[in-house]
Amino acid sequence: MPSVEWNKQEWATQLRDFDNFHLPYYGSQWGDPDPRAVFPYFIRVWMPEAMAAALLQPRSLRRLLHRAFKPKAPFYPELYALIQRYIRPYVTSNSVVLEIGPGGGRWTRYLLNAKQIILVDIVSDFFEYLQHRFPDHASKFTFYQPKAHDLHAIADHSVDYLLTFDAFVHIEPDGIREYLHEIARVLKPGAVAVIHYGDITKQAANEQGVHFAPMTAAKMIEFLAELPQFKVMLHDQAFLKHSNLVVLTAMGQ
Repeated sequence: MPSVEWNKQEWATQLRDFDNFHLPYYGSQWGDPDPRAVFPYFIRVWMPEAMAAALLQPRSLRRLLHRAFKPKAPFYPELYALIQRYIRPYVTSNSVVLEIGPGGGRWTRYLLNAKQIILVDIVSDFFEYLQHRFPDHASKFTFYQPKAHDLHAIADHSVDYLLTFDAFVHIEPDGIREYLHEIARVLKPGAVAVIHYGDITKQAANEQGVHFAPMTAAKMIEFLAELPQFKVMLHDQAFLKHSNLVVLTAMGQ
């Protein structure tokens, strides 16, 4: 099971070794949500995002283009759909948003329209990386390094939108439960939380070994039953081959 200390060591080491990946930014090794990343630069600069996404919808064409262009960051339509349905509609210039586990900013870049961005990561090395990657938006950033699975520095009912992607797949179930209680505390009534987590009932998650925590959809349902503050908008248990997606709305207190 990936402990807090394991996570600190693993991701700090990966960030230090990132230059060996020869990728555009840290995190793209797990897939780039932008469909244009599949195409060479001379195509990418003029192709609209929506056009690229439409071209890449058929799996057969996607495989063909991946073989032809050999992108360093693979594209998954599910990730682009997540942006369109559950990020862009909720992140506005008036939003205070919170991201747990931003890493190198793979998803942070879709939050930059917000008024304030609170970034929570147990590896503080990523904070400097994010400031350098997004210098025009760094003044919006507030960083917090938790001791484990806490959001103690964040005030009650202060957050309009929360996103965590790829972080909870590496957090043990008890840690996810603690985070859910903290998320319920910090969200404003009407706020939306988008949470991606691993599911070891899926073969692809089991194949990850120690990297994936023993989390399941049944445990997520159990944890959410403890929190009547949440209304479940979506619980997609077929989101990816190794993981699920849950979208929550915070109810009035």
